Order: sequence, then structure tokens, then C-alpha cells
Amino acid sequence: MWGSTRKPLWLESTGPLVSPVLTASTWDAPVVSIDVGDHLLLYTDGVWETLADEDGRAEERFTSAIDRASGGGAPLLDTILADVHHELAGRLQPDDLTLLTAGLVGPINQERPG
Repeated sequence: MWGSTRKPLWLESTGPLVSPVLTASTWDAPVVSIDVGDHLLLYTDGVWETLADEDGRAEERFTSAIDRASGGGAPLLDTILADVHHELAGRLQPDDLTLLTAGLVGPINQERPG
């Protein structure tokens, strides 16, 4: 998560797949505040592992992508996928690549007819 007034905040992994089919499973549900103008990026481990350095960390790669496409949305997803394809250099991708981004917009001022 990041925004114009917040540096990237790394949220903890949810762990295994979250699904209503797994009725015996439980997940932690921490609460993090999000403000107007903040953006959220969710991704699967396949993206992280492809961009990770030799120590298994990918924060710098994600931060670089966010710096290049700080408005989020499709431009950010395209930037990350370009980095992934560059890293793969023609090799088959070893895992799924799933990305989702969202941004919190403020209220929309709409005038209502009298």
C-alpha cells in the first residue's frame, strides 16, 4: 500500500489460499487504515519470486515499479509485468502471475437537479 503521503507499506501475507471451501481453515485479519489517494497492490507469490533477488527479497523491485507508475492502475500492472518478462528473459514462468491494484478515491461532487 502506498500514497502521496505514505511510503510503501508492506502488509503481511495472508498465508495459504483464502477460500470459503476451506471451512476448517482460519486466517488473521489485521486492520490497516487507508486514506483517500492511497493505492493497494495485491500479487501472488509467482510475481514476488520472479522479481526476488538472491536473498529472496523483492521490495526494491516493487518500489521501483511504484516509483515509475505511482498512479497505480493499469500502468503499474504493465510496469510490473514488463519487469517480470524482462527477468524471465524468455524462460517459462514457473508459477502463476496474478496482480490486482486499487486506489481509494474521494467523494464525487455531483450536483442534483432541483
